[in-house]
Amino acid sequence: MNEREWEVLQQYEVQVRKLVRFRGAFLCETGRELYLLKECAVSEERLQWEAWILDGCRDLGSVRTETYVRNREGRLLSRSSDYRYYLLRTWQEGRECSRDNREDVILAAAALARLHRNFRQRKEELAAWEILWKQEWAQIRQAEQEAARLREEKRREENGVGLRIGEEDDSCRTGDLETDAGNSRRAAEPGGADAGKTEGAPVSPSAENRTAAEMHRHTREMTRARNFIRKIRRKSELEIALLSEFAGYLPQAEEAARRMEALAPPEDGLCHGDYACHHLFRGRDGLFLSDFGRLHHGVYQEDLYLLLRKTMENSGWDAALAREMLTSYDKIFPLSRDALSYLYLRFLYPEKFWKQVNFYYNHRKSWMPARNLEKLRAIAAQKEGREAFLRHMEEKIGQM
Repeated sequence: MNEREWEVLQQYEVQVRKLVRFRGAFLCETGRELYLLKECAVSEERLQWEAWILDGCRDLGSVRTETYVRNREGRLLSRSSDYRYYLLRTWQEGRECSRDNREDVILAAAALARLHRNFRQRKEELAAWEILWKQEWAQIRQAEQEAARLREEKRREENGVGLRIGEEDDSCRTGDLETDAGNSRRAAEPGGADAGKTEGAPVSPSAENRTAAEMHRHTREMTRARNFIRKIRRKSELEIALLSEFAGYLPQAEEAARRMEALAPPEDGLCHGDYACHHLFRGRDGLFLSDFGRLHHGVYQEDLYLLLRKTMENSGWDAALAREMLTSYDKIFPLSRDALSYLYLRFLYPEKFWKQVNFYYNHRKSWMPARNLEKLRAIAAQKEGREAFLRHMEEKIGQM
């Protein structure tokens, strides 16, 4: 049992005593420290970028972040004998923070502010390092392409397939240098140099307001869905409920998209990408933050919006709790008027309603889960609380 995981752990300078299944991975107990071993489908290139950032998150005060452990060969990915890849991360024992606990969510907001402050302090250093990182991996990809070309030439010679004098090989000329076997090998190896192309290596944000563009796209989707439902003669209960809500939510979506487009984009920087209470743990040594797989360049307030939205939906849009969370964040990482305006417009856009519309429009209409109708009713039940929260946000922006 767990032979594969034990085999992988032999590649590290870590003496593991016990393996315990934990959150879809394996918790590795050494007697003094804890590690988490999990199968990984991300490229070595992407992980190297994440590791550099996490290694620098050491001045967060009472908050610690996970770090990645390199194997004896100095790589972040380790391969088992059946060609599965694993990543070993540091871990800390503790209680998972809960959205139902007022103290936990306020601490989560403060921890996020410390993380963003660290990202801002190292922004120029990261930009300089990224240049070297990109150059290094460009050279690695070039070397692999050359190796693939040499393998192809050797294969042709062994098979007796040579080129006539003066005839040029189109595949070599166009750079299509890999055989089908080579393509299969690369697809099976997330640590290969080309894997970063499909893993979405981080890209700095462009001048275009991508949030506004996304809002406009989602609004067009809602308009198409509304027009589609209107044409249906015999509407289901879900379709009737959706149609009745468009009148309230569609104008909000259009207004939010229009105002977001006109808003000066807040300061950009690194974002956790999936910041939520279940990625934060409270232990003896303070808070521990994990799961940086969606780390990316963006707007700092993306993380704050995600944390606030989930907390507000869970608390029935408790404006007093939101005020405490924003105050906790603002003390460490001050919020500008543009940042608060960005948050307000993100909340003004009816994202939860759009998700239900999107699910309906892009799935089979003959049968829809009853759960979707329940979710739509839950959204309607929280409408009044959401409107009160939006008014509170407007007042706060007006006071600045």
